[in-house]
Amino acid sequence: MPSVILSPEINEEKLFKKLHIEKGTEVFNSAYKIIDEIKEFITKNMNISAWYTETRISVMGNDGEDNKMCIICLVSSKDETGIFSREMMNEGNYLKGYLLYEAANHALFEASDRFSRFIREEMLKNGRKLGRRHFAGDGIIDLNMQVEILSILKKEEDVYVYINERNVLFPERLLLYLFAESDWGSCCNEDEETNECMKCKNKKCQYRYEK
Repeated sequence: MPSVILSPEINEEKLFKKLHIEKGTEVFNSAYKIIDEIKEFITKNMNISAWYTETRISVMGNDGEDNKMCIICLVSSKDETGIFSREMMNEGNYLKGYLLYEAANHALFEASDRFSRFIREEMLKNGRKLGRRHFAGDGIIDLNMQVEILSILKKEEDVYVYINERNVLFPERLLLYLFAESDWGSCCNEDEETNECMKCKNKKCQYRYEK
């Protein structure tokens, strides 16, 4: 499919919580003063794109299950925030450089979550359920499978991504992952990202509790 363009969004409350920047501290007060500037910079400079393709692949590697229908996803941003953040820190502006770098990462993961929800909704329209999101090297999928996963996507989509000899993906800021199609009879607690039954669309689930 053509690339989906995702606007970068930053939830400063979640960002500060992730970075353990607590309200009332000197660091929080300093970060709060510059967060709007950081958000504006990222909005103007981050260009996040996402792609997906369907394929049949063994999600457990050569010694695992039979091939399953999977959705391979790539979310990537071509930007220079990493360069700018390092320049800021080299100039002694450590907090601003650090906050810019982490905010850009936060924006990418947040965009990935939105894209994942979009993929799930598209599959549900066709009566298909997806399991958990998996990354190569997460304990389920062998890291060496990353080359195969990327090559499948690149056959379908024109993406500028490559893997070096250490299995590291480039450019710097991107996420490559996949979903395996799941059985409707399985519990959502085994599959869903959030494990929140109140948001589950499977109202006939035997594990669902309703008052």
